Amino acid sequence: MAEFASLVPDSTEDLSHLNHSVQPETRSDIYNSLLSDAGLKWAGLTAHQQAQLQSVETDDVCDVNEPGWGQCLRNAYKCYIDSWNRSAAGTAAASGNCPVKYDGHQCWEEQKPGLRSLLPCTKAIPTEYHFCKDILPSIDLSSLHAYRLCGADGAWVNDGTDYTTCHGYMEQCSNMSDQLSRPDPFNFSSNTPIPDLLDVETKRIVIYLFTGLAVTSMILLAISLFIFSYFK
Repeated sequence: MAEFASLVPDSTEDLSHLNHSVQPETRSDIYNSLLSDAGLKWAGLTAHQQAQLQSVETDDVCDVNEPGWGQCLRNAYKCYIDSWNRSAAGTAAASGNCPVKYDGHQCWEEQKPGLRSLLPCTKAIPTEYHFCKDILPSIDLSSLHAYRLCGADGAWVNDGTDYTTCHGYMEQCSNMSDQLSRPDPFNFSSNTPIPDLLDVETKRIVIYLFTGLAVTSMILLAISLFIFSYFK
């Protein structure tokens, strides 16, 4: 932690050696840009503010292997920087409260002990699930929430977010999507060829059956014509 602070005295210094496991230019550009936009410098931050920004790296909430890593990192830093403007003192969380926290999806505001914070699932649903609103039109996604519980000790319970409701929505959507995309074996207008719906033995039986019915029909037709002509 001390190394982080010593290497970042202001908003313009190169942070390329901050984290060796990611692309340093990207992290540095994002970090410096947000501090500059807020008119801040590292040297002017309080110890609490510095610790919040350091937690973005130490908590590892943004996966460097994910395509959206850069945006996740920007959202994380912005979560804490914006909270300073909303805080009365602009320095530290109120005594005894659960602190502001970015969990990789959403920014959770400071909360009082014993209370539960709610945020809609909208920001936690990946873009590849945005089609779900067409499959599940009766479900209002904005009415589904994730939550974090602030413990009596002023710490987030299990330091985690409960996204059970959000995950349930995605699972239900996936199941419905699978059912809609599965071909109907009784719908012969589908793109599935009819022979592919039958095994070899069944195909043989069907062929024999249709052939037998065709021959029988021809014989009965001939008999009918004979009788009709005979008694005419």
